[in-house]
Amino acid sequence: MNSDQIYEKEIFLQKIKQMEDRDLLLSYTRKADYQPLFSDMVEEELALRGYDVSELEYENIDSLIIKRKETDDLVKIFTVPDDYPKGWGDLAKKELEKRKFDISSLFATAANNKKMLISGKQGRYIILGYIFSFLGGVVGLCFGFNYVLAKRSSVSGESYPKYNKNTRNHGKIMLILSFVSIILQIILRKS
Repeated sequence: MNSDQIYEKEIFLQKIKQMEDRDLLLSYTRKADYQPLFSDMVEEELALRGYDVSELEYENIDSLIIKRKETDDLVKIFTVPDDYPKGWGDLAKKELEKRKFDISSLFATAANNKKMLISGKQGRYIILGYIFSFLGGVVGLCFGFNYVLAKRSSVSGESYPKYNKNTRNHGKIMLILSFVSIILQIILRKS
């Protein structure tokens, strides 16, 4: 091996050690897209992590990963599926059932977590937003727009309002107050 190949191998090794299992498995399944040295190193790393690459021909990657998870991790995936790749919640449920885990108690937790995500959080600086809106500055507009339009996305791609309904209503009032205040300031300056 020449110095370029040794350097390349060190770089590959660094990258591979940082990769998550899912990314490694995806790289292995697409090994035709990568250099042979990289593919061989990925295969070695998967073996070190306890994966049998021959199983990739018969099962999908997500199923392999879910099978290797601890029961506590599966419970977390099942109760908060939006924090994980799409479909992992169902796979976690199936794996928990295979392990004879009683998931009936988890349905309430999963529903509550989904409800909390959909409802959004309470805004923290509502009073400050009203003050800036009343003073008629752009900052008041920013507060209002933030409270009304801010969204957050789950890992599965679903989009939810960042703030709860009450905070979004305050944001609408801040926008109206800001626009009225700005218009009044413009009128007063011209006269």
